[in-house]
Amino acid sequence: MLEQLQDLPAGVMGVRATGTVSRDDYERVIDPLLAVVHAQEFPGWENFGGFLRHMGFVRANQRKVRRVALAADGKLAKLAPAIVETFVGAEVRHFGFDELDRAMQWAGG
Repeated sequence: MLEQLQDLPAGVMGVRATGTVSRDDYERVIDPLLAVVHAQEFPGWENFGGFLRHMGFVRANQRKVRRVALAADGKLAKLAPAIVETFVGAEVRHFGFDELDRAMQWAGG
C-alpha cells in the first residue's frame, strides 16, 4: 500500500510504502512527479499486476522527474539506485529510513 507523504518542500511529492504494493496503489498516487519513496524496507508487490503497473507508471512519467530519493533500509534499497538509473533518466540516491528530511531536501534541490 502507498500513502502520500504530507508537508513536503515545494515541488517534492512522496509516498510511504506501508505494505505490499498493489496495482491500484498507483491510481491513488495523483501527482506523477514522484520524488521521494519512504519505506522501512521495500515490501515488494502484491502480485505481478502490481509490478506491471509500477513499471508502466515509471515509463510514463520518467521524463518529468529529475531526482528520486529512496529513504529506506534493506539490501534492495541500497542496490536500487544503480538498477533504477539504468532504466530512467532521473538521478536516484539512497538514504536511510531515518534520513527522510535529508532525502526530501536533496530531491527538491
